[in-house]
Amino acid sequence: MGIRLGLACSIVLGVLALSPTANAATQPAAQVASSGTPNIVAVGVGTAQGKPDVAELSLGVSTQAAKASDALSQNADAVNGLVQVLHAAGIKDVDITTEGLSLQPHFDVASSSINGYDASNFVSVRIHDLTKVGSIVDSAAQKVNDKIRINGISFSLDDTSRVLGKARANALTNARRHAQQFATASGVKLGKTLTISEAQVSVGTSAAAPQAVAAAPASTPTTVFSGSQPFTASVTVVYATKR
Repeated sequence: MGIRLGLACSIVLGVLALSPTANAATQPAAQVASSGTPNIVAVGVGTAQGKPDVAELSLGVSTQAAKASDALSQNADAVNGLVQVLHAAGIKDVDITTEGLSLQPHFDVASSSINGYDASNFVSVRIHDLTKVGSIVDSAAQKVNDKIRINGISFSLDDTSRVLGKARANALTNARRHAQQFATASGVKLGKTLTISEAQVSVGTSAAAPQAVAAAPASTPTTVFSGSQPFTASVTVVYATKR
């Protein structure tokens, strides 16, 4: 798991002393130490890379028939076949969610009259064993043939706590390094940490662009690449200083 340090940071030096006539309520809190030396406020950003261990696969079936009832019936048969493939691969019902069900008429271009119906049903499949993704796609295509549709795939981490912890640690290191630079340039020594607040946590995605395409032929196994997933943490840290 790769790690890289912060993307950006900013430093704000507090004022040296309050004016005797100033209204204390209007002064920025935690920027002036009681000793009269400035506090340093640093914003640090840290990132860490995580390797995805869960795939979210959107796949389904599309059928056409002259009658709406026939289109739906054929679609239901194809979906049942698709679910059989998922169960055979060890996918539990709790990891299968219907995400799109539609029935639409299509029209004759010349007369604008209805000449048939298109039915589609998509499910989102949560796959915990990434080595099975390609074989699931291939088996589904073999089961329902040209009715198969793939609408995209994305990857994520089931447990993000460890990689987010590394991103936060990197953000703190980043903030302290820049605060030390400003302390040195200002002729003061960096003191203890006064406050730490997390400004933002973001989780990047490792995903393929959604598209409606047929799966690869059985003779050419489908291959997927999960890549890595970036996690970013941003913290604001206030440090005391001393002469």
